[in-house]
Amino acid sequence: MKSLLLPLIIFISITIFSQESVKKNDFLNKSKVIHKNYDLNNTLNLIDADITPVYKGCEDKKSNLDKVNCLNTNLTIDITKKFIASNALKKSKLKRGTKKIRVVFIIDENGCIKIKNILGKWPSIIVDELENAVKSIPNLQPAIHFEKKSPVKYSIQLYFTI
Repeated sequence: MKSLLLPLIIFISITIFSQESVKKNDFLNKSKVIHKNYDLNNTLNLIDADITPVYKGCEDKKSNLDKVNCLNTNLTIDITKKFIASNALKKSKLKRGTKKIRVVFIIDENGCIKIKNILGKWPSIIVDELENAVKSIPNLQPAIHFEKKSPVKYSIQLYFTI
């Protein structure tokens, strides 16, 4: 029962979907940007695509809004579970409290997730484990815009309590 309760509590405390603009000063480790050559200006916002990326298991959803909600829910749960399982929060010895981590990434034309940046001041163990959690997400069905596969930008905010 406890194993089901923890993801439910985390899920409730998470802001799932955010498409705010990112300020240049918000970036912690500019050297930690993984795909420096992937330009966010050449990507669509998730909600602007004709057909949004589809997470496995969300294919039966009828509207784009339902597909986005399903994508948000599944990505949040998967990333949170894998990140918590890594025990990075305990290993990092951060002060107690609620922590907000924002991850900016791109879902490319092949449905692969490419991390653009992790915002905030975090120890490298947290950044590395969060990258591993995001990279372990299976490929998605890519977004389609004007009958062509298109990359979309996406950001997610995760909240954790230590």
